[in-house]
Amino acid sequence: MLLISQLSFGQSRIRNFILERNNKKETRWATEHVYRIAALNLSVQNFQQQVFSQNQYSGLGLAYFSSTLVDRPKIQKGFENFIGVTPFLKSAQSNSNTYAANAMFGYFYLKKLNQNIALGGQINALFGGRLNGNYDNNSVSTEAVIEIAPKVRYEKPFHFFGKNFALTYTLSASVLGFGFWTPTYTANFTQNGVGLLSPTNYNHFNSQVFLKMPAGKRFVNFSPILGYGWNAYILKANSEQKIINATHSIFLIAHIQKLK
Repeated sequence: MLLISQLSFGQSRIRNFILERNNKKETRWATEHVYRIAALNLSVQNFQQQVFSQNQYSGLGLAYFSSTLVDRPKIQKGFENFIGVTPFLKSAQSNSNTYAANAMFGYFYLKKLNQNIALGGQINALFGGRLNGNYDNNSVSTEAVIEIAPKVRYEKPFHFFGKNFALTYTLSASVLGFGFWTPTYTANFTQNGVGLLSPTNYNHFNSQVFLKMPAGKRFVNFSPILGYGWNAYILKANSEQKIINATHSIFLIAHIQKLK
């Protein structure tokens, strides 16, 4: 009888635990909101790879930015993606063209400090690559980094002429990472680099600012947005040369959609 009583008590505790967990999920589901941002951007990329030369390249390109935000009473979390291409990077010191592509995929988790500010961290996978046919001995150069970055998000709703607007600003800065890059400097440019990254040899800053416009009458869950993004990193390829890559993005066609 004692064994049966203990088994019944154990089953009751398991049922109560499952019921409590399901109730928490239902409460969280009922109080959360989900938003998605999609934007086609005009980008301006500036680049210098000192392992090859001191030439500074710049050019116009196109980029796509997307973000999914899960907003709960105490936390915010979600994903952030950026993919950009620059067909022609030109240098004032050279007639050669460089073709570039950049991408970043990140997951963030933030704790709300108050109604306007949330603070937390983000994990990013960052990729950069360029092609320059004039460098016959090594025409392709790349960087790939996995990093951890503190992140802050600020949002301020406001009214203007009776319409609802919202200003949002985000900023993250890397503190630790692991990367692979090619090439570092040798006589024939064949050596690659790999290792741990910290603020002493790697800095990455990523920020966006959005202005959410009033939603239309026909599409109440869609709101157009104006925005600007800045994504820049400096990587010490060795003790003397750096890789400097910065992209400015202006949102051409962009909206925020309330999914839930």
